[in-house]
Amino acid sequence: MLHRIVNIGELGSAHDPAAVLDHRLQILTQDGEPGPLPWLRGIPSRVAADPVWGPYLQARGARVDDLAVAVRTATAFARVSAPWVGEMRVSPENRELANVIGEVTVWRAATGVSPEDERPTGAPVLGVTAAQYQRVLDGRLDRAIGNQAGNWSSVLPTRDPALARDPLQPQIARRLYELERRGIGVQRLLEVALAQGPLPDDHAAAALWWRVTGLLSRDQGLSSRRPSSTSRTTPRRPPDAVRRPTVNPNRSGPSLGR
Repeated sequence: MLHRIVNIGELGSAHDPAAVLDHRLQILTQDGEPGPLPWLRGIPSRVAADPVWGPYLQARGARVDDLAVAVRTATAFARVSAPWVGEMRVSPENRELANVIGEVTVWRAATGVSPEDERPTGAPVLGVTAAQYQRVLDGRLDRAIGNQAGNWSSVLPTRDPALARDPLQPQIARRLYELERRGIGVQRLLEVALAQGPLPDDHAAAALWWRVTGLLSRDQGLSSRRPSSTSRTTPRRPPDAVRRPTVNPNRSGPSLGR
């Protein structure tokens, strides 16, 4: 089998020859049952019928399946969300978000995504099946988050290339949606913030939020709600009394801390 997949074509120009071999092997061995994880192939029928390797690999597959169930269960009952979850509100009413967070947690554990990596599914992976499933997970998560971010999760990446690459962009999308629900003219707010110049390549989302909070502190007529004529006028606090993002001396630029 190995000689067969190697002789299908040359490998010298491949960026990752192992990924090419994996893809060829997948094409030639499609008769197995599904694997223990969505991006893993099952055991080929000829191997599964082997009296030695068949039972061994089936037991290993069952072990992987048990571990995945344990990870999903631990995620569902965790009191503290992982850092990559950010400010997503996971509630019983949003079952799809809860489910996809469990699946992403399994993916991160199985593919070795660093806990410090705030991209939900980590860096793009090699291998056709794994890469396809990674895109599926990212898409499911975007749609589930969309319930909490309006259309801002899809708008922000189009407004500045740096935002499209920033893993913290979904958090800003949710914060903008919260402002919109409170009656703030977010569209105008965003235009004014971006008109101040291109966002930095590093921490673009934090930089955008810094500008937004600065504009809100000055209240440049960005609220879309009109105050009632019978309500009393509340004295405006000076700009330096308004909460702004904190600056962490260990990182460049403003942080996203509340």
